Amino acid sequence: MSSEIIFRVAAYADVSSIIRLLADDELGSLREKFENPIPKSYYSAFELIDKDPNHELIVAELDGEVIGTLHIMFLSSLSFQGGLRARRHTSSEPGNWKRDDEVGNSAGKRSQCTYRSTEYA
Repeated sequence: MSSEIIFRVAAYADVSSIIRLLADDELGSLREKFENPIPKSYYSAFELIDKDPNHELIVAELDGEVIGTLHIMFLSSLSFQGGLRARRHTSSEPGNWKRDDEVGNSAGKRSQCTYRSTEYA
């Protein structure tokens, strides 16, 4: 076991793990359906995201287990002189990541995914 977090592009096989993470928080538990089998709608959405060059879906993996996800969406904008803007959504498994105040900022428990997302900006 390396105990090092690896960031990689999400694969179709990761969908169930991603939905587990999304459903495992206060808001997600109200809107997501983490059940066996995972509803086909999630796989359909993944296929659309995976084909779209304006989306980047990343997973964070620790010792072979998906512990976080980062979805970056690049959006055309009239602001910034017609430039692209990035919107991100992160989700992580409680307890597997250092709290941000332990690594020097106060944005929440997702500092490593947040940091990773700045590499794409």
